[in-house]
Amino acid sequence: MKKKQHRPALSPTCFRKLKTVDPELGKVTGQFWATVWGTERVLPPRYKYLIAFGMAMAAGRDRQATREMIKAYGAGATLDELRETFMLIPWNFGVSYFCSEVSTGTPMRAFEIIVELEETGMAREEIVGQLKTRLKSQIGFEGE
Repeated sequence: MKKKQHRPALSPTCFRKLKTVDPELGKVTGQFWATVWGTERVLPPRYKYLIAFGMAMAAGRDRQATREMIKAYGAGATLDELRETFMLIPWNFGVSYFCSEVSTGTPMRAFEIIVELEETGMAREEIVGQLKTRLKSQIGFEGE
């Protein structure tokens, strides 16, 4: 059975830099990425991105968390799925952590933008474009 190819809403821009450091490292990393993210395996991409989003939040990696959330949304994650993923943060790390760290961070801002734009009836692809534009400096978006 042939695996379905997957193209994320945001591509990993760091690979270009890894290739600059060492072409072989860039190649191997690209192959590893393709194995994990480049094809749809058992988990649909949106679920993998939601898991990656939660893991990045747990690691305190705002930029990565925001990128993973945008990719999850771009891959079809619903607002309810994003909400439920956010709910795991106070459950696992406490309400005070959520209030002081998460509620003021870029992932929360991205979520608020999604909610705001969905309420206007904007299409998912347009919302992803708005996220890339509005959060460009926070997520390291270089126009891929």
